[in-house]
This record gives sequence, structure tokens and C-alpha cells, in this order.
Amino acid sequence: MSFTGESRERTRPILPLAGMVDVLFLLLIFFMTASVFREAELELPVSLTPGESAETPVDAASQVIVTVTDDDRVFFGARETTLAELRGLIEEVLAVSPRETLVVRADVESRTGTVGRILDLAELAGVVDTRFAMIREQE
Repeated sequence: MSFTGESRERTRPILPLAGMVDVLFLLLIFFMTASVFREAELELPVSLTPGESAETPVDAASQVIVTVTDDDRVFFGARETTLAELRGLIEEVLAVSPRETLVVRADVESRTGTVGRILDLAELAGVVDTRFAMIREQE
């Protein structure tokens, strides 16, 4: 008794490369646009506070930047926002990536009360690591 019977050709499994290439291009576009937005955050005109204890900045990929201009306008990334909306925005980011560092870039002419409110909102939102951006003093 032979079980082989008719000879069947063995077909190899075919891997659909078209779908993988599409996903690859989508990821590439996502990371390119995300890097452009990260750079736009740092282009807001702000005169940082000089200080001797200024450190090297943390990794740009793991930080959220909140900027306060000289007229106390608040920007979350490159988008202008209000203090009332800021806590929700920070909580949304922390839901996706809980290890984000909050960097506050405040102009020398901004009010201390605005910066204090931002730091308080960040703590209430659950931010573990908060930094204050400074520029190293010229000697």
C-alpha cells in the first residue's frame, strides 16, 4: 500500500513583500516628519536664563519641550496652548511614553508665576523628570 500516490509539487510559502515595503515607507515618513517637528520646537525665539550649572541637554527623542515666551505665551512643542490645556497634553504624552523628560524653556523676561504653574501641572500630570533649560554663562 503506497500513500505517495500522485506526485505533488511542494510549494514554498510566499512572503508578501509589497505590504512590508509599504509599512517600511510609512515608518520612514513618520520618523522624518517627527524629527522636523522636534527641530521646530527649538526654533521659537527665547532668551534662556544664563547659569553656571547649565548641563548638556537630554536626548531630544525622549523629551517634551514646553516654551514660555517673553510675553508669557505657552507652547507645547511648536503648538501654542493655554495652561488649562497643558496638563491634558502632558498626560496624553505620558500615556504613550511614561519616561519622557519635561524641559521648560522660559524666556528671561517671562513671569515666574507662569513657569511655576507649568512645573506644578507637570507634577500633577505625573512627570518624573523635569528640567529647566538654561544657557551656559560666557566667561
